Amino acid sequence: GGMVCGDITKACGVGIPADTFRAIRTILGQSKRAGTWCRWIVIAFSDSLFLPTATADDVINPNGGWSSWGKKSGNLYVRARPVDGAYCDGWATTGSTAAADFPNY
Repeated sequence: GGMVCGDITKACGVGIPADTFRAIRTILGQSKRAGTWCRWIVIAFSDSLFLPTATADDVINPNGGWSSWGKKSGNLYVRARPVDGAYCDGWATTGSTAAADFPNY
C-alpha cells in the first residue's frame, strides 16, 4: 500500500522514518546559535548539490531562493528548488531547543 502524507511516522517523499528527521532537528537545535532558526533541511539526492567551491547561485548552492517551492518567472510560476533534493521543515522556532518545539511531521 501507499503512504498518506500527514502520517507522522514517515517522511513524505524521502522514504525514511520521521524519527530520523526528529533526530536531525535535535542535532540542529543543540548546535544552532541562540535566537536563530533553520527553516529547511535539504536532503540531497545528487552529488552536484552543495559544492563548497561553487558560488551561492540557487542552482548548486542555495542563495535564499529555495525558501519556497516555486517562484514567478514572467507570467509563469516555476520550480525554485532543484529536483534532486527533498526539502523538510527545520526549526521554525527562534530559540528553543526542546524537541516539543519542532514540527511533528
